[in-house]
Amino acid sequence: MKRAQRTTKKKRKIWIYNINNMESQVKVLATQRRLLFLSPSVKAGTERECTVDDFVSLSERSIGKGAFGEVYKVKHKLSGEVRGI
Repeated sequence: MKRAQRTTKKKRKIWIYNINNMESQVKVLATQRRLLFLSPSVKAGTERECTVDDFVSLSERSIGKGAFGEVYKVKHKLSGEVRGI
């Protein structure tokens, strides 16, 4: 009986470790989808963070190169503003 309890405790520890590991991976993926950095209003919780999913691409190819990489013409889904990202 004690051996079975040890095995279950060991499996439980492994299970908890895997859950914690998955949580950290989800946070990393969320961070990777950020466009640049968090604005003060997003940090304060007054505005939602803007993501790539908030925009629609208007061109198949890039329109140029910027300091941080290629630039694409996009349209914001809610406001309709056309921007370069």
